Amino acid sequence: MLFLFFSCHNPVPDLYRIEDKPMASFSLDAPYWMTFHQCDTQTVDCMDPMKHETRIASSQDGKRWSVLSSIEPFQGSVPDVLIRDQEMYVFSLPKLHRMSPTEKKEQIAHFHVLDDKDDLVLQVDPSPIIDKDGKIVLFFLVGIAGVDPARCPRDQRSCTKEFRSATEIEGTQGKRFRLDPGIRAEIQISQGHFASDPDVFLGPDGYYLYVSRGAQVQALHSQDLRGTYTSIPSLSGGMLSRNNGGVPAGYFDAEKNMFYTFITRHKGGHRTEIHGATHSDFSRPLTERDFSPVITPQLLGNPNLTIASPGMIGQ
Repeated sequence: MLFLFFSCHNPVPDLYRIEDKPMASFSLDAPYWMTFHQCDTQTVDCMDPMKHETRIASSQDGKRWSVLSSIEPFQGSVPDVLIRDQEMYVFSLPKLHRMSPTEKKEQIAHFHVLDDKDDLVLQVDPSPIIDKDGKIVLFFLVGIAGVDPARCPRDQRSCTKEFRSATEIEGTQGKRFRLDPGIRAEIQISQGHFASDPDVFLGPDGYYLYVSRGAQVQALHSQDLRGTYTSIPSLSGGMLSRNNGGVPAGYFDAEKNMFYTFITRHKGGHRTEIHGATHSDFSRPLTERDFSPVITPQLLGNPNLTIASPGMIGQ
Protein backbone atom coordinates (compact mmCIF):
# COMPACT_ATOMS: atom_id res chain seq x y z
CA MET A 1 0.00 0.00 0.00
CA LEU A 2 1.22 3.44 -0.85
CA PHE A 3 1.11 6.92 0.55
CA LEU A 4 2.22 9.98 -1.40
CA PHE A 5 3.62 13.27 -0.17
CA PHE A 6 3.30 16.18 -2.59
CA SER A 7 6.32 18.44 -2.83
CA CYS A 8 6.15 22.19 -2.60
CA HIS A 9 8.37 25.17 -1.92
CA ASN A 10 7.93 26.96 1.40
CA PRO A 11 5.54 24.34 2.83
CA VAL A 12 2.76 25.33 5.22
CA PRO A 13 3.74 25.68 8.90
CA ASP A 14 1.68 22.61 9.99
CA LEU A 15 4.22 20.40 8.24
CA TYR A 16 6.83 21.56 10.76
CA ARG A 17 4.70 21.31 13.89
CA ILE A 18 6.13 19.12 16.66
CA GLU A 19 3.89 17.43 19.22
CA ASP A 20 5.26 16.19 22.53
CA LYS A 21 3.12 13.81 24.56
CA PRO A 22 3.51 11.37 27.46
CA MET A 23 3.55 7.65 26.74
CA ALA A 24 3.59 4.36 28.59
CA SER A 25 6.94 2.93 29.56
CA PHE A 26 8.15 -0.24 27.88
CA SER A 27 11.45 -2.08 27.68
CA LEU A 28 13.63 -2.07 24.57
CA ASP A 29 15.41 -5.24 25.69
CA ALA A 30 13.76 -7.56 23.14
CA PRO A 31 16.21 -8.61 20.39
CA TYR A 32 13.69 -8.21 17.54
CA TRP A 33 11.11 -5.52 16.79
CA MET A 34 8.48 -5.18 14.09
CA THR A 35 6.06 -2.48 13.00
CA PHE A 36 3.04 -3.05 10.77
CA HIS A 37 -0.26 -1.42 10.00
CA GLN A 38 -3.75 -2.75 10.58
CA CYS A 39 -7.24 -1.80 9.44
CA ASP A 40 -10.72 -3.08 10.30
CA THR A 41 -12.34 -4.03 7.00
CA GLN A 42 -15.83 -3.98 8.52
CA THR A 43 -15.76 -0.43 9.88
CA VAL A 44 -13.65 1.72 7.53
CA ASP A 45 -12.42 1.93 3.94
CA CYS A 46 -9.05 0.20 4.20
CA MET A 47 -8.06 1.40 0.71
CA ASP A 48 -7.62 4.82 2.35
CA PRO A 49 -4.19 4.85 4.06
CA MET A 50 -5.40 7.58 6.43
CA LYS A 51 -7.57 4.86 8.00
CA HIS A 52 -4.58 2.63 8.78
CA GLU A 53 -3.23 2.21 12.30
CA THR A 54 0.36 1.37 13.19
CA ARG A 55 1.22 -1.32 15.76
CA ILE A 56 4.49 -2.40 17.37
CA ALA A 57 5.49 -6.00 18.16
CA SER A 58 8.51 -7.66 19.74
CA SER A 59 10.02 -11.14 19.63
CA GLN A 60 12.69 -13.19 21.35
CA ASP A 61 13.46 -15.36 18.32
CA GLY A 62 12.15 -13.49 15.25
CA LYS A 63 9.46 -16.12 14.69
CA ARG A 64 6.96 -15.79 17.56
CA TRP A 65 5.72 -12.26 18.06
CA SER A 66 3.81 -10.36 20.76
CA VAL A 67 2.06 -7.06 20.05
CA LEU A 68 2.74 -4.34 22.60
CA SER A 69 -0.51 -3.72 24.44
CA SER A 70 0.98 -0.74 26.30
CA ILE A 71 1.25 1.25 23.05
CA GLU A 72 -2.15 2.13 21.62
CA PRO A 73 -2.58 1.87 17.82
CA PHE A 74 -1.86 5.23 16.19
CA GLN A 75 -2.70 6.64 12.79
CA GLY A 76 -0.12 5.83 10.14
CA SER A 77 0.59 3.62 7.14
CA VAL A 78 3.50 1.56 5.71
CA PRO A 79 5.56 1.88 8.94
CA ASP A 80 9.19 1.02 9.52
CA VAL A 81 11.31 1.09 12.64
CA LEU A 82 14.82 1.53 14.01
CA ILE A 83 16.39 1.97 17.44
CA ARG A 84 19.12 4.49 18.21
CA ASP A 85 20.43 5.72 21.57
CA GLN A 86 17.67 3.94 23.51
CA GLU A 87 14.97 5.62 21.44
CA MET A 88 12.61 3.98 18.96
CA TYR A 89 12.00 5.77 15.67
CA VAL A 90 8.81 4.71 13.90
CA PHE A 91 8.43 6.20 10.42
CA SER A 92 4.70 5.79 9.84
CA LEU A 93 3.42 7.96 7.05
CA PRO A 94 2.81 10.77 7.25
CA LYS A 95 4.71 11.22 10.51
CA LEU A 96 7.71 10.18 12.58
CA HIS A 97 7.05 8.93 16.11
CA ARG A 98 10.22 9.16 18.20
CA MET A 99 9.66 7.25 21.43
CA SER A 100 11.73 7.43 24.61
CA PRO A 101 10.20 4.61 26.68
CA THR A 102 12.45 5.05 29.72
CA GLU A 103 11.53 8.75 29.90
CA LYS A 104 7.89 7.99 29.06
CA LYS A 105 7.66 10.59 26.32
CA GLU A 106 6.99 10.64 22.60
CA GLN A 107 7.64 13.28 19.97
CA ILE A 108 5.50 13.30 16.82
CA ALA A 109 6.36 15.31 13.72
CA HIS A 110 6.23 15.20 9.94
CA PHE A 111 9.49 14.16 8.31
CA HIS A 112 10.73 15.53 5.00
CA VAL A 113 13.27 14.91 2.27
CA LEU A 114 14.81 18.07 0.83
CA ASP A 115 16.85 18.54 -2.34
CA ASP A 116 19.88 20.83 -2.62
CA LYS A 117 17.54 23.80 -3.13
CA ASP A 118 15.55 22.97 0.01
CA ASP A 119 12.48 21.98 -2.01
CA LEU A 120 10.48 19.02 -0.72
CA VAL A 121 11.02 15.77 -2.62
CA LEU A 122 8.07 13.52 -3.38
CA GLN A 123 8.81 10.29 -1.53
CA VAL A 124 6.86 7.11 -0.94
CA ASP A 125 7.31 4.05 1.30
CA PRO A 126 10.33 5.15 3.37
CA SER A 127 12.72 2.56 4.79
CA PRO A 128 15.30 3.76 7.38
CA ILE A 129 18.75 2.41 8.19
CA ILE A 130 21.63 3.79 10.29
CA ASP A 131 24.90 4.47 8.46
CA LYS A 132 28.43 4.08 9.80
CA ASP A 133 28.37 7.65 11.15
CA GLY A 134 25.23 7.02 13.18
CA LYS A 135 22.95 8.99 10.86
CA ILE A 136 19.63 7.72 9.58
CA VAL A 137 19.48 7.10 5.84
CA LEU A 138 16.02 6.93 4.32
CA PHE A 139 15.40 4.81 1.21
CA PHE A 140 12.23 5.50 -0.76
CA LEU A 141 10.40 5.24 -4.06
CA VAL A 142 10.35 8.53 -5.95
CA GLY A 143 6.78 9.81 -6.08
CA ILE A 144 4.86 11.21 -9.03
CA ALA A 145 2.24 13.87 -8.35
CA GLY A 146 -1.25 12.72 -9.30
CA VAL A 147 -0.13 9.22 -10.33
CA ASP A 148 0.09 5.91 -8.47
CA PRO A 149 3.90 5.91 -8.00
CA ALA A 150 4.11 2.10 -8.02
CA ARG A 151 2.73 1.85 -11.57
CA CYS A 152 3.31 3.41 -14.99
CA PRO A 153 1.22 6.40 -16.02
CA ARG A 154 -1.75 5.29 -18.11
CA ASP A 155 -0.33 6.80 -21.30
CA GLN A 156 2.95 4.82 -21.04
CA ARG A 157 3.39 1.17 -22.01
CA SER A 158 6.52 0.93 -19.86
CA CYS A 159 8.44 3.11 -17.43
CA THR A 160 11.33 3.18 -14.98
CA LYS A 161 10.83 3.30 -11.23
CA GLU A 162 13.56 5.07 -9.28
CA PHE A 163 14.54 4.27 -5.72
CA ARG A 164 16.67 6.88 -3.99
CA SER A 165 18.06 7.68 -0.56
CA ALA A 166 18.45 10.70 1.67
CA THR A 167 20.64 11.30 4.73
CA GLU A 168 19.52 12.78 8.05
CA ILE A 169 20.43 16.43 8.47
CA GLU A 170 22.55 16.92 11.58
CA GLY A 171 20.55 17.76 14.68
CA THR A 172 17.08 17.09 13.21
CA GLN A 173 16.57 13.72 14.96
CA GLY A 174 15.01 12.05 11.93
CA LYS A 175 12.75 14.92 10.86
CA ARG A 176 14.80 16.31 7.94
CA PHE A 177 16.80 14.51 5.25
CA ARG A 178 19.01 15.76 2.44
CA LEU A 179 18.68 13.92 -0.88
CA ASP A 180 21.75 11.82 -1.67
CA PRO A 181 23.39 12.08 -5.11
CA GLY A 182 22.59 9.33 -7.60
CA ILE A 183 19.94 6.65 -7.85
CA ARG A 184 20.08 3.57 -5.64
CA ALA A 185 18.07 1.34 -7.99
CA GLU A 186 16.17 1.56 -11.27
CA ILE A 187 13.53 -1.02 -12.14
CA GLN A 188 11.86 -1.26 -15.54
CA ILE A 189 8.19 -2.22 -15.47
CA SER A 190 5.42 -2.46 -18.03
CA GLN A 191 1.83 -1.24 -17.84
CA GLY A 192 -0.15 -3.14 -15.21
CA HIS A 193 2.93 -4.13 -13.19
CA PHE A 194 4.28 -2.73 -9.93
CA ALA A 195 7.50 -1.73 -8.16
CA SER A 196 7.25 -0.17 -4.70
CA ASP A 197 7.83 -0.51 -0.95
CA PRO A 198 11.64 -0.70 -0.69
CA ASP A 199 13.21 -2.24 2.41
CA VAL A 200 16.95 -1.87 3.02
CA PHE A 201 19.07 -3.81 5.51
CA LEU A 202 22.70 -4.72 6.23
CA GLY A 203 23.92 -8.19 5.31
CA PRO A 204 27.20 -10.07 5.75
CA ASP A 205 28.58 -8.87 2.42
CA GLY A 206 27.08 -5.44 1.89
CA TYR A 207 23.55 -4.12 1.78
CA TYR A 208 20.30 -5.67 0.56
CA LEU A 209 17.26 -3.96 -0.88
CA TYR A 210 13.89 -5.66 -1.18
CA VAL A 211 11.34 -4.21 -3.60
CA SER A 212 7.69 -5.23 -3.76
CA ARG A 213 6.63 -6.33 -7.25
CA GLY A 214 2.93 -6.83 -6.56
CA ALA A 215 2.72 -10.30 -4.99
CA GLN A 216 6.43 -10.88 -5.63
CA VAL A 217 9.64 -9.79 -3.91
CA GLN A 218 12.69 -8.68 -5.85
CA ALA A 219 16.04 -8.78 -4.02
CA LEU A 220 18.91 -6.45 -4.91
CA HIS A 221 22.40 -5.97 -3.49
CA SER A 222 25.13 -3.35 -3.24
CA GLN A 223 28.53 -3.35 -1.56
CA ASP A 224 27.96 0.23 -0.42
CA LEU A 225 24.94 1.69 1.35
CA ARG A 226 24.69 4.59 -1.10
CA GLY A 227 25.86 2.54 -4.07
CA THR A 228 23.97 1.11 -7.03
CA TYR A 229 21.75 -1.86 -6.19
CA THR A 230 21.40 -4.65 -8.77
CA SER A 231 19.39 -7.86 -8.80
CA ILE A 232 20.98 -10.86 -7.08
CA PRO A 233 22.28 -13.00 -9.97
CA SER A 234 21.51 -16.37 -8.34
CA LEU A 235 17.79 -15.53 -8.51
CA SER A 236 16.07 -15.43 -11.89
CA GLY A 237 15.16 -11.78 -12.46
CA GLY A 238 16.23 -11.16 -8.88
CA MET A 239 12.93 -12.64 -7.67
CA LEU A 240 13.30 -14.00 -4.16
CA SER A 241 9.62 -14.90 -3.90
CA ARG A 242 6.94 -15.29 -6.57
CA ASN A 243 3.20 -15.06 -5.94
CA ASN A 244 3.54 -15.53 -2.19
CA GLY A 245 3.07 -11.90 -1.22
CA GLY A 246 4.70 -8.49 -1.46
CA VAL A 247 5.36 -5.36 0.65
CA PRO A 248 8.35 -7.12 2.25
CA ALA A 249 10.82 -6.61 5.09
CA GLY A 250 14.24 -8.17 5.54
CA TYR A 251 16.83 -8.56 8.26
CA PHE A 252 20.14 -10.41 8.67
CA ASP A 253 20.99 -11.86 12.07
CA ALA A 254 24.80 -11.95 12.28
CA GLU A 255 24.86 -14.16 15.39
CA LYS A 256 22.68 -16.82 13.77
CA ASN A 257 24.08 -16.19 10.25
CA MET A 258 20.45 -16.18 9.07
CA PHE A 259 18.25 -13.98 6.90
CA TYR A 260 14.68 -13.17 7.90
CA THR A 261 12.20 -12.32 5.15
CA PHE A 262 8.66 -11.14 5.83
CA ILE A 263 5.88 -10.59 3.32
CA THR A 264 2.31 -9.32 3.23
CA ARG A 265 0.23 -12.31 2.15
CA HIS A 266 -3.21 -11.97 0.60
CA LYS A 267 -5.89 -14.05 2.33
CA GLY A 268 -8.97 -13.24 0.23
CA GLY A 269 -11.10 -10.15 -0.16
CA HIS A 270 -9.26 -7.15 1.25
CA ARG A 271 -7.62 -9.17 4.01
CA THR A 272 -3.88 -9.70 4.34
CA GLU A 273 -1.56 -10.91 7.08
CA ILE A 274 2.19 -11.12 7.65
CA HIS A 275 4.14 -14.31 6.99
CA GLY A 276 7.84 -14.93 7.58
CA ALA A 277 10.66 -17.20 6.45
CA THR A 278 14.29 -17.78 7.43
CA HIS A 279 17.05 -18.72 4.99
CA SER A 280 20.83 -18.91 5.07
CA ASP A 281 21.44 -17.36 1.66
CA PHE A 282 19.91 -16.37 -1.68
CA SER A 283 20.83 -19.52 -3.60
CA ARG A 284 17.19 -20.28 -4.45
CA PRO A 285 13.79 -18.57 -4.47
CA LEU A 286 11.58 -18.93 -1.42
CA THR A 287 8.41 -20.97 -1.91
CA GLU A 288 5.07 -21.02 -0.12
CA ARG A 289 6.34 -23.84 2.09
CA ASP A 290 9.14 -21.63 3.41
CA PHE A 291 6.69 -19.12 4.90
CA SER A 292 4.53 -19.36 7.99
CA PRO A 293 2.12 -16.87 9.63
CA VAL A 294 3.61 -14.50 12.21
CA ILE A 295 1.14 -11.59 12.60
CA THR A 296 -2.48 -12.57 11.98
CA PRO A 297 -5.97 -11.24 12.80
CA GLN A 298 -6.33 -14.11 15.25
CA LEU A 299 -3.21 -12.95 17.13
CA LEU A 300 -4.80 -9.52 17.49
CA GLY A 301 -8.24 -10.88 18.42
CA ASN A 302 -10.19 -9.43 15.48
CA PRO A 303 -10.92 -11.61 12.42
CA ASN A 304 -11.93 -8.53 10.39
CA LEU A 305 -8.48 -6.98 10.44
CA THR A 306 -6.23 -6.67 7.44
CA ILE A 307 -2.57 -6.62 8.50
CA ALA A 308 0.22 -5.45 6.20
CA SER A 309 3.54 -3.74 5.56
CA PRO A 310 6.03 -5.19 8.06
CA GLY A 311 9.17 -3.36 9.07
CA MET A 312 11.73 -5.23 11.15
CA ILE A 313 14.90 -4.51 13.08
CA GLY A 314 17.13 -6.55 15.38
CA GLN A 315 19.63 -5.46 17.99
